[in-house]
Amino acid sequence: MMTGKITLLTFFLAACAAAATLDGQSVYTANCTRCHITMKAMPQKMTRSILRHMRVRAILSQAEADAVFEYLTQSGRPATVKRAMAK
Repeated sequence: MMTGKITLLTFFLAACAAAATLDGQSVYTANCTRCHITMKAMPQKMTRSILRHMRVRAILSQAEADAVFEYLTQSGRPATVKRAMAK
């Protein structure tokens, strides 16, 4: 029984570590720019609401959605995010 708890704890900690290393810009570029060529800056509350709905459509994990939210709301981000050119 203790081994199962340790395994579960190890899995949980690994998942947390992976979530902490997510790059919001990379997640946004890989998932959101398929449909959204540009994304204008908007209030955080509106961004969170839109992201909650788009998370389902883009099949993002909560950690990925949180990373995208941080990317879209960070102060140093350009006012408009443009789609990455396909190679």
